[in-house]
Amino acid sequence: MNVLLLFYNMKVFRFVNDPGFGDNIRGLISILQIQKILKFELKVDFSHHVFGNFFQHLPVEANFKQYNLFIYSDFKHNYNDTKMLTDFLSNDSDIIISTNIRPMEEIDEDIKTYLKNLFELKPKVKKYLQEKISMLPENYHLFHYRLGDDILINKKKVNDKYLQHFKTHKKENTVVISDSLSFKEIIDDAFVFLNTPTHTNSNEENIDTLVDFFLITNAKSVNCYSIYDWISNFVFWSSIVYDIPLFNIKH
Repeated sequence: MNVLLLFYNMKVFRFVNDPGFGDNIRGLISILQIQKILKFELKVDFSHHVFGNFFQHLPVEANFKQYNLFIYSDFKHNYNDTKMLTDFLSNDSDIIISTNIRPMEEIDEDIKTYLKNLFELKPKVKKYLQEKISMLPENYHLFHYRLGDDILINKKKVNDKYLQHFKTHKKENTVVISDSLSFKEIIDDAFVFLNTPTHTNSNEENIDTLVDFFLITNAKSVNCYSIYDWISNFVFWSSIVYDIPLFNIKH
């Protein structure tokens, strides 16, 4: 069922597959913060995203002009980027926008609640995921090892240093997720799902990628190791929305 938009000065935020799901969350948070200032009507569209069929949220039908405003400055908060986007959204035109811009300020509870409702799963999807993790302890600590696109894309084997790092940091009732299947295959003293890792910027609809998201949102804590200078946005923004304590265990 499609929703026909008939509003004046309508803005549509569209989830797209590139960049990843975490980047989309970050951009939407920014749009929601600007919406509170400018008071425009906002709809969210999942119809073009690989997770789109998993959420209860209805698709959006619109013939507006689309703008993709991706700002690749992950390590710095750039006030000028935020001001540019705010000025852009202050016009009266009906538009579709996708962006990964960083939020202006701390995320308030209203926005967190909005996002939790937005990510409400279809009953059959939620049942599948609940059954998938039913063997886990009620209070588990999630460990995320982001070992890089080269390993993810080319499916390279990992060396033992990551395993030794994990053994040093692991806790009781530990669950491991990773972008490296070979890393997950050598874990023998923790819970692990051997689903093939897929980046959410691909066009492949993979419900098992959603398992990792579901694990994040239900964890007691999230503990991250990344070969990059940043924690995966998929993990970082999901943990913030769902108020899951996040720890960087790289050092």
